Amino acid sequence: MKNAGAGAPSVVATLWSVNDVASEKLMVDFYKKLQKILRDD
Repeated sequence: MKNAGAGAPSVVATLWSVNDVASEKLMVDFYKKLQKILRDD
């Protein structure tokens, strides 16, 4: 997978199909919590 990350330091991927709505909720929640953690440091 050459250039799969398009310049990103890391990439998250799955080997199985996932529900788009559930994936969106997971990623939105994850990044909101990550931002809060980084702000609180």
